[in-house]
Amino acid sequence: MFRRWMTLLLLLCPLAAQADAETYVRLAGHMVKVMAAAADGRINTGSGVQLAPDLVATNCHVAGNGGHVIASRGSFGREALQVFGDGARDVCLLHLPGDLATPVEPAPLPEIDEPVYAMGFSGGQVLSLSEGRVVALRESESGLVIETDAAFHMGASGGGLFDARGRLLGLLTFYSPEPDAHYFAVPTRWVLEVAQTMAAGNASADTGQAPFWTALDATTLHQGGHLLPAGRKPRGTP
Repeated sequence: MFRRWMTLLLLLCPLAAQADAETYVRLAGHMVKVMAAAADGRINTGSGVQLAPDLVATNCHVAGNGGHVIASRGSFGREALQVFGDGARDVCLLHLPGDLATPVEPAPLPEIDEPVYAMGFSGGQVLSLSEGRVVALRESESGLVIETDAAFHMGASGGGLFDARGRLLGLLTFYSPEPDAHYFAVPTRWVLEVAQTMAAGNASADTGQAPFWTALDATTLHQGGHLLPAGRKPRGTP
């Protein structure tokens, strides 16, 4: 039943034509939609990846400032019991009362030119899939960030960047303006580090802190090299 439903959904998804149906169904099994209601009434819509039976990984710019955060799959959803994360790295974890999807296997940093798949709710409605490759690993203040040419758009934030084996390489996080768009994902390593901090009971994380990428301009995103605000130097430089 699930496979039949996902195959029908595939027909409605424009980006899914870039990848085969089997891959779409397999990766979709890890995905949820995330909705966060702010105190002023605004609702953020994004994507999430089931990391563990009671944990969904997403971006803090999706869920970090929400008073009520719901992860959903189809017509069923669960409200997060807790939102924990690192706002500067833009990684948030939703602690749910039970799972919604199949937990994903984490992957190490990819190689340059490695084939990848980007999946999320681009446009906020239909789960979309695109395929591409790893363009570069870009230096940031917190470590390496993955640049890909697998396209995604608003609503896909917090979605998954997967390798050919279906393992999670990172979370789809931000992109530069078109027409010469560049797409970026924060690595799974950051997600696992936040999960370790959460498991240790460290309550010092700030989910509302501005993400590192908000200080970057289009020139920095397009020129290659490090992802640091103007005037700052890569780690290890004098």
